[in-house]
Amino acid sequence: VLAINYKSTIWYLKFENWNFLVIWCLRFGILVLAFVFLGLFRYGQSVSIVDEQHIAFYIGQEVTVRGVVDSLPRVREKSVAYVVRVINMRRPDMEISGKLLLTTDRLPEYGYGDTLIFTCAPTVLGEYEQYARKDGVSVSCAFPRQIFADAKLRRASLRMFLYDIREQVHLRLTELFPEPYGGLLAGILYGDTSGISTALKNTFRISGLAHITALSGYNISIMSGVLMSTLIYLWLTRVQALPVALVMIVGFVLATGAEASVVRAAIMGSLVAIAKGVGRLAKMQNVLVLAGAVMLAISPRLLRFDLGFALSFLSTIALLTFSDPLARRSFIRYFPQAFGIREAAASSAAALLITLPLILYVIGKIGPFSLLVNILVVPVVPLAMGLGAAAVATDF
Repeated sequence: VLAINYKSTIWYLKFENWNFLVIWCLRFGILVLAFVFLGLFRYGQSVSIVDEQHIAFYIGQEVTVRGVVDSLPRVREKSVAYVVRVINMRRPDMEISGKLLLTTDRLPEYGYGDTLIFTCAPTVLGEYEQYARKDGVSVSCAFPRQIFADAKLRRASLRMFLYDIREQVHLRLTELFPEPYGGLLAGILYGDTSGISTALKNTFRISGLAHITALSGYNISIMSGVLMSTLIYLWLTRVQALPVALVMIVGFVLATGAEASVVRAAIMGSLVAIAKGVGRLAKMQNVLVLAGAVMLAISPRLLRFDLGFALSFLSTIALLTFSDPLARRSFIRYFPQAFGIREAAASSAAALLITLPLILYVIGKIGPFSLLVNILVVPVVPLAMGLGAAAVATDF
């Protein structure tokens, strides 16, 4: 809030009426405290009550669980993690709430909507499993002895249909691009890092490039900004370019399964496209704050456990606030404007400067040349996204 409203704060400081300034600061402080306590209250509401009807109550006890796979699997090199929504336990008439993180071997494979029955002793989430808390997961279950999948109970739904589309897109992508290029492109396009080796992931972390495979508004915001600039450069007016960009973003969301993280990132990217289209960047900052507040009101765990949300929010603020000044007043103004090259460089530099402290905090270590590497690599990301998506679309 302070970063977005810094202009108004400076404007107030020009007044010689210090009484008015003190009153304004008091009102602003009370407003900030009110929203802080409101956020704490909403976060407290999202924390589940652990009783006999919650799966976390049975930590350390061997139980038989029946649940439904509630999201796309998280594929690793030697294992797969599933978010399972628990239905009942021990006997069919005992309803149990909560979600658990089920880790199994890569084979056999299970999909969204599959009903699984297995026996395990739930444990507390480990250090590298905390990301699942954003989905409401409270316990984990690793490698149960036997898993029974009841295919008869799988019901068709819109979400399952969208996930099937994503699976078709992934198959086309892996057929067009061999590994490791296909895996890297899948990570850039829709955050699927299952095709990226552990060694390459560690290299990305050290070089400061891990964020390019974390699906967020960072990528989509840059892509939408470059897309708008390219369409305008190709002799389209702002009014004509805006609906084209929005339709392409919606198509991207549907093609990647319309997961919650993709939708959130697309909202941030759409705000950048709309801001570029209407030419009112300052007013879109208020809309961004409202969008972020609504997202956190719906799912308050995002702020603590979802790196993609934080990157989306910060990078979108950077693009709306600093992208144009960097393109006009820094050395980036000497870059060619053709095909959105200058726009891509300015957007990348703005987003990098704002998100780098968060990336450094989360990763814990970063290479001495990470800033230079990002300046060289990040402007190419929108081009890779655009060409990769176009290649997959034309292959259907």
